[in-house]
Formats: sequence, structure tokens, C-alpha cells
Amino acid sequence: VMESEATDSAVKLIDFGTAIALEEEHEMVTGGGRIGTWSYWAPEQLNQQPYDFAVDLWSLGVLLYILLVGFHPFDPEGEATEQQILSNMKAGNVAYDTEEWSSVSEQAKSLVQSLLQPEPSKRCTAAELISHPWVLGRDVPGKPMPAIQERLRAFTQARNAFYGTLLMGILVQQIAAGADPEGMGGVGNEFDVWRQGWRLFDRDNKGHIDASDMRRVCIEMGYKVTQKDVENMLLVLSPTAAIATETESDDGGKRRGGIVSFERYRRTMQASFSRSFDKGQFIFKEGDAVEAFFVIVKGQCEVSVNRADGATVLATLGPGDFFGETAIVE
Repeated sequence: VMESEATDSAVKLIDFGTAIALEEEHEMVTGGGRIGTWSYWAPEQLNQQPYDFAVDLWSLGVLLYILLVGFHPFDPEGEATEQQILSNMKAGNVAYDTEEWSSVSEQAKSLVQSLLQPEPSKRCTAAELISHPWVLGRDVPGKPMPAIQERLRAFTQARNAFYGTLLMGILVQQIAAGADPEGMGGVGNEFDVWRQGWRLFDRDNKGHIDASDMRRVCIEMGYKVTQKDVENMLLVLSPTAAIATETESDDGGKRRGGIVSFERYRRTMQASFSRSFDKGQFIFKEGDAVEAFFVIVKGQCEVSVNRADGATVLATLGPGDFFGETAIVE
């Protein structure tokens, strides 16, 4: 996060809730599970193998790839299924021959390639990272990359709109189902979290989101967007579909009138916000500094309190239920 709104603000790393400190040399995490956002997992995490610091370097490589070209390394066209993305991640199938990479320096490209090595022992280390020519700024082009900045901005706008509809959909369903004020017990196991948010976009049950849907939702949520903003959002979310549905604009030019499928909506939400927890693992405990808002998509979560006679379960939450620190500590 940015420390302030100043243009020269310092950047700080946050969200170390699932971090593990390795004290000994060559120490490995065993039985740590596949924790965190799955689209940033290293191959050894996907394969549930012991892992060390190298997983952090892999995640950094994914992040750097996105920052440089504006899309995920294992889903460049935005049309891959979850299984296809996971398969690409395990095999390290990364494309560097797209048009977007033509404006990226060789130093930056070589760094990303060294970070996204499927074999942990061949992956760039932290020491190698901080001494890399690109990190040190040697012979690095100073010109901005406006096209990439536009793609990232469009994706962030669309993602925020998606997340907003998800939360609104859950609240509407909870109220209709008679949930208590803390979001507990109002939905049950049949609730489809993603579908509920999707319905706020696809009111006509068309089976897809188009430019009018995206613009309407953004305006309803208070976002000031232009027609070009909406077109960019659709293009970055589903580029193949956008290209395939070009239409004539009023001025005689081509306008990309792309559409986004429900599957693409769901995958975007999962890749951006989903976190997985193993059975028996604590999401957080009383006293932890927690600023997140949790929505259960799959499985169950017990809310318990420790008393003199042992732990007492206060509630069992399921898909559609949501909670945060204040909802439990009180």
C-alpha cells in the first residue's frame, strides 16, 4: 500500500497474517498447505511439497509480470479455465512473445524469467534480486508505458465493481433470508456467492455482461467512468471476446463491444480476492489485528471462544455468511 497520497509516497508491504518465519538455514515449511491467493502460488505449493523462501520470489515474479504488461502470466488472453491456469502454473508455461512485451526492456524481462522458474533451486534468490541490473536501475529505459498503465487501471476499476456487486448481493440475500446483523446463519449451504453478485450485473439474465451493464453498475456504485473506460474494462477482462464483437461506432470507426461471461467474472473474483484455509486452521484469533472482511464461498467456519471449561462454538458459518473482527469479538 502507499503510505500517503503523495506522488513520492513510500510503499509498504502488508498482510502477513499467514506468513511463517524460517529461522534456520535450509529450513523448509512442511504441511503448510496452499495458503493465500491461488493465482500467485508457486509450483511446489500447488503440488503440496515442502517449500521455503523461493515461493515468495515466485509470487513476486507473477506480480512483476502483471505490472509490466498488464495481465496474468498464466492467462494472457483472459479466457483460460481455472484448471488450465493451474496447469500452466505447474509447468511454468509463460509467454514472453506477446505485443505488450515488445516495449519492456531486456533487463526487466530477464528478471521476470529468473523469478518464474518452476524449479525452486533455479529460481532467482533474494540476494540475486537486489543486485540485478534492472533493480539497480542500470541502463533502464525512463519512458513510461501508457498502454500498460491503462490496462492496469481498467482492470482495477472492473475488479472493484465486481467486488462491490458481490458484497451488495450477499447483503441483499442475507436481509431477505432473515440473517442477524452480523451476517450469521441467514443463507445456508445452497447459496452461490458468485452468482448472487453476478445477478446485479446481468439483470436481464442474458448470460453475459456487456458495456451497458458495466457502465450502469459503475455509476450505481459512484464510479465516474467514460465510455472508453468501460470498453477498456471489457477488453482487459476478456480480450478475445472483445475483438470478436467489434461494431461500427457513430463516427464510422470500430468500437469494441466485448462481453464478459459468468465464468470469467468468477475467475477474476477468485484470482483477486480468494484465500484458502486448511481444515483446523485459524483465520484469526482474538487480539489479532484484522482489517479484512471475510465472505465464505465454500466449506464451513466455526466461531469459538475459549472458556474455563474449554472451547465453546458460538456459531457455524457457511457459504454466503460473512464476518470481521468486530462481529466476533463483541
